[in-house]
Amino acid sequence: MFYQKSGKVSKAAARADMDEKTARKYIESRTLPSETKVGRQWRTHSDIFADVWPEIESFLVQPGRLQAKTIFEWLQRTYPGKYQPGALRTLQRRLKQWRATSGPAKDVMFPQ
Repeated sequence: MFYQKSGKVSKAAARADMDEKTARKYIESRTLPSETKVGRQWRTHSDIFADVWPEIESFLVQPGRLQAKTIFEWLQRTYPGKYQPGALRTLQRRLKQWRATSGPAKDVMFPQ
């Protein structure tokens, strides 16, 4: 907006606290910085739970809700040395995604 008022890229860049080249790039593309960012849709690491996922899923479909930590401890006992403690968060994310997409439906209660 400041560029439209003043007509000077240098003043608009200074006002926006960015480099002149960056400001010029956004002015020429006619997009905001938030509109140019594209989220990545690819994995950066291979899935370490891919080979044992059917076993994990068999735990998840049973009645009773097992926590990710319990399943992870079972994995560490069953496959010693394969799963490091840092992989627990990865498993928690996978279980959250599975419960949201393929898991059992939640009970719906309407207050009377």
